Amino acid sequence: ELQQILTLPQSTVSQHLHKMRSHKVLAHERKGTEVFYRVDDEKVKQTVYILIR
Repeated sequence: ELQQILTLPQSTVSQHLHKMRSHKVLAHERKGTEVFYRVDDEKVKQTVYILIR
């Protein structure tokens, strides 16, 4: 779904997600064939919250 929303190649999205996971910005959970991501960095959470207000 994320790849379709961003209109980027799947490989590009995967690379960016991997980098964010390796820098502890995102956490992920696999359920079957799906992977769910969540923001795992408090400063990033606060920034996103401010931006969407």
